[in-house]
Amino acid sequence: MDQYDYGDQEDYEDYDYQDEEFTNYQGPNLKILMVAEKNSIAEAVAYAIGSKVRAKKGRQAFFYFSGMFKGQQANFTVTATNGHLFSRDFPKEYENWNSCDPIELFQAKTIKKAANKAAIGLLKKCSSGIDYLILWLDNDREGENICFEVDEICNSQGRAKKLRAKFSSITQTDLKYAYNQLNSGPNILESESVDARQIIDLKVGVAFSRFQTLHFQKKYSMDQMVTFGPCQTPTLGFCVERHEEIINFVPKAFYTIKLSIVNNVGFKQEVEWLGQQIWKEQEAKLVVQQLLNQKQGDVISQQIEQKSKPRPEGINTVSLLKFASSYLGLGPQQAMHVAERLYLKGYISYPRTETTAYPHEFPTPKIINNLQKYKEPLISEHSKYLKTNGHSNPKQGVDVGDHPPITPTENVPQNDLYGEERTMYEYVVKMFLAAHSKDCKYENHTLKFIVNDHQFKYQAKYILDPGFTKIATWLAITENKSDLTKFVTNNKVQIGFVEYQQGQTSPPDHLTETELITLMDKFKIGTDASMATHINNICERQYVKVEGQSRKLKPTDLGLSLVRGYKRIDPDLVAPQLRSNIESQVDQIAKGKLKYQQVIDEVIQIFTKKYIHFRDRINDFQLIQYHQQGINKQIKQQVEEIILSRCGDCNRYLIQSNNSAICKQCIKTYPLLPDCKFKAYGAYRCPFDKFELLYCTSNKSPFNTTLICPKCFSSSPLVTSDQCTCNICPNIDCEKSKESRMVGICKSCKIGELILEPFISKGQQICISCNECWCLYQLVPAILQVDITKNTCAQCQLKTFNLLTKTKDKEEIKYSNVCLFCHEELNKKLLYAPYLGEKKFMIQQKKQDQPVKEEEINKETFSKGRKKFSKNPRKTNQRDDDQFTQKKNDNADWATLLLAQSVANNKQKSQKQQNQEEGQQNQQQQQQINEPGLVLLEQKKKRNN
Repeated sequence: MDQYDYGDQEDYEDYDYQDEEFTNYQGPNLKILMVAEKNSIAEAVAYAIGSKVRAKKGRQAFFYFSGMFKGQQANFTVTATNGHLFSRDFPKEYENWNSCDPIELFQAKTIKKAANKAAIGLLKKCSSGIDYLILWLDNDREGENICFEVDEICNSQGRAKKLRAKFSSITQTDLKYAYNQLNSGPNILESESVDARQIIDLKVGVAFSRFQTLHFQKKYSMDQMVTFGPCQTPTLGFCVERHEEIINFVPKAFYTIKLSIVNNVGFKQEVEWLGQQIWKEQEAKLVVQQLLNQKQGDVISQQIEQKSKPRPEGINTVSLLKFASSYLGLGPQQAMHVAERLYLKGYISYPRTETTAYPHEFPTPKIINNLQKYKEPLISEHSKYLKTNGHSNPKQGVDVGDHPPITPTENVPQNDLYGEERTMYEYVVKMFLAAHSKDCKYENHTLKFIVNDHQFKYQAKYILDPGFTKIATWLAITENKSDLTKFVTNNKVQIGFVEYQQGQTSPPDHLTETELITLMDKFKIGTDASMATHINNICERQYVKVEGQSRKLKPTDLGLSLVRGYKRIDPDLVAPQLRSNIESQVDQIAKGKLKYQQVIDEVIQIFTKKYIHFRDRINDFQLIQYHQQGINKQIKQQVEEIILSRCGDCNRYLIQSNNSAICKQCIKTYPLLPDCKFKAYGAYRCPFDKFELLYCTSNKSPFNTTLICPKCFSSSPLVTSDQCTCNICPNIDCEKSKESRMVGICKSCKIGELILEPFISKGQQICISCNECWCLYQLVPAILQVDITKNTCAQCQLKTFNLLTKTKDKEEIKYSNVCLFCHEELNKKLLYAPYLGEKKFMIQQKKQDQPVKEEEINKETFSKGRKKFSKNPRKTNQRDDDQFTQKKNDNADWATLLLAQSVANNKQKSQKQQNQEEGQQNQQQQQQINEPGLVLLEQKKKRNN
């Protein structure tokens, strides 16, 4: 038996109800106390059963009247508990967090402490000398549990006889029926199942919460509580698991075949391809090529099928919460408050139920008849239609044995419902009418045909009878009328257009409240009465935040770190299966198949072991936001943060740290190209992941530039390489990819492709670089406009350009369809340099047995970027100038030449040594002209091997 703690007696309010009228009830008559769960229900019960009811209203209202009971004159008192009278807690010696080790709580006794002292005080006075205690608590397990709390207060001596009233709405009809069907008393097994759940949740939740809160407060000098709950944590786990799917998702490109057929009046209709998913672009091109050669397709079949969409079953609490979140924008807790107000006003049945099956004796005709009076035309007209033409029997649902489905009552509101209450009420009414309407019937017309071994299908739908969708319009089938015979001539169809389109797999979105409720219902996390509370808890404790009208649940840093920490230490703490097993055992208590104490002992033993394991590994647990704050301080001390482009997931700015871009909001790091400088390119976003592009410039000669998407760089859906820049991305729909800026095959390495480098503003120079060997071509004149044409040069097979250039005299010159490499005038202004990073230069010098110290290299060449290409270096004598001019006209290796000149100027050498070096240098330059990029390619081959 539970121990009850009533607290100090003086805390109970003194209710003096012994007024003149009530004293008349003191006599030989039976004394009957009836207790409901809410004041409004107590009032409804009193006026439904009694006559000449006297009332005293207030925070704890009660009503009294005289009447007959079981053939005897009786005095009745009706009052309410307004919820649970007691709450489950530990004794006083465990109240101080530092008074004991949290592990002791698993074996500590629990007590029931007074939670509503005003109600307890009133019940004690009202129950003095009663003969009957009639319990009108809600018809669910929680209601059964409150029944025994009331019995503890009102019937401590066991004199009064207990009777239980079961009802599902507070209409006079239902209340009178329940009064005439009073049974022997509340169900002790259902009450014990509630007690078992309370004890388990209290011990597990408090022990874990105290321990981890004390640990984190000491570790991070924080004052926030970090709570754990056997239901709360799996609920949060669902949200975090979806978030992890999103951030770890790697998109993958796919291709779909688009084909249309033409009817006899020239109307084109796109059809569905029945082939398998295509993951390679070449395969899609091959399919399109096969289809382009065909003008007709052969019809395989034409079918007409009559189908039906069944009417819905009754709605339960889960269905109601989903609707409220999706259509009203209400959280589960708010939705239950709205539903309870409708219930207490007598307009809908009890809103906490798992049953979807209508009882056989349900007064459907009476409710339909009364709904004709409702002011909303669609509801009133449909009610008249069902009354005139007869209603259908509802679809068979699931009977859990609690309340019937949520339905409208015979009481129809007129002008006292507004806003959320009205919308929710009309949803309940429409679903009730839909459940008693006919099924929706339609015809499905299907045409299948084949084109060069590829099958296609087109379907049209004709609604024959809208049935229930006439009232439940949001469940209607979209009609698509199309006479398929007009597309067929001599068993053939005419082909309109054929093409392929590129798409990509996309990650799921964050869980909505509707989806979360579905998961909780599937895994039995909480009950229909507590689901809303658990979701509200993770929101109030800032473990998740609700975003947008669709009410998506996005985990916060704290929520993410909690679930990740639990999973790292013990995944069972987050997994829904553990809680689901507990709920299953609690259900067995209610059914009499398991003993109350047996279930508590087994579950507590499991969690005690898990607590010890958790305590021993708590140092593996880090709270991200506090841990990240320490990291951020270190970063700020080491290097100033550089703001880059925007993140595609949260739209916050990425921060550069070393060779990575960091999103602090998403807690995600994206690697970048090494030895490069970065800045935001602008508002252009990657079509795959919506990240803004970065303008990337190499720190090494010849200072190539490219665009990169921070996310695609390491996880592109199109390229399996670990480093995907826009210069190698084959996305045909992106204007920044190689497909849009490719000039042709590189003439130096014969492997890579020459790509037009991006522009930030007008007045820059054209730069074309290879995406393999990184050689660079640069056109000296300033460019006002440049466009790559679809034409190719007849001599070199490279793409041609339309140019608008500007001379030093500010004269604009336009070129149309010209090749930069073959046009005589432009070719003289086209400079070339292979990739010449510092390491490569050292390798070349070592091969020629000419050791050069690092400080002897002209560092100006590396630091000032490609400006060197448009300005002559400092001239030391006429001989150097002549050599510079000659090599310029020959498109020589300018970076190599400049480095060699720098070394020559910094050292005073003998003429013989200088001539020898010049000979070797000329040989090296000639090799670079003939085989540019050779050293880099050799290095790349070694890495690949």
